[in-house]
Amino acid sequence: MSFKTIEPIEMSSDAVTKSNEALPENVSYPLTENIIPKYYLSKSHTRKPIAIPMRVEPKVWFSNERTFLAWCSTAVLLASLAITILSNKSPLAKITGSLFSISSIVVMLYGLMMYEIRLNMIHRGIPGPYHNPLGPIMLIILTVPIIVLNLYYAFVRIRIIEEKIAKRL
Repeated sequence: MSFKTIEPIEMSSDAVTKSNEALPENVSYPLTENIIPKYYLSKSHTRKPIAIPMRVEPKVWFSNERTFLAWCSTAVLLASLAITILSNKSPLAKITGSLFSISSIVVMLYGLMMYEIRLNMIHRGIPGPYHNPLGPIMLIILTVPIIVLNLYYAFVRIRIIEEKIAKRL
């Protein structure tokens, strides 16, 4: 990617703030020349927005599917953990196993919802943003308390077993 090197001109602060005036001809815009078409930056046009048909790259479709599959695999891992914990006959394990089951369903529904939202954005040609920082935070908020509760129940159970062994001796 090469940019034209044109010497910058002096501009007053009020010239920069006027958004409907034409842009100066001999000013280089290296960050925007590849994003905004050159005819938009020419002197004869103003800074008014223009409609340009947008082509969606195939990698956007595939990254959306990849993200959905990552959420699905996380939900499957949580469900398998829930089934493993539920296989224990303890009533405490049934509580944590049920909580993990619920969290896996919530994660699966969240992944499906985000996939559909992003797919709709891609179909309509909305340029983004496609990121959503709330998903990982939601996953941590769902799973960490359940894991802590499960560890607490495990330590309580170990303490009960140790007390029974101590009574027998």
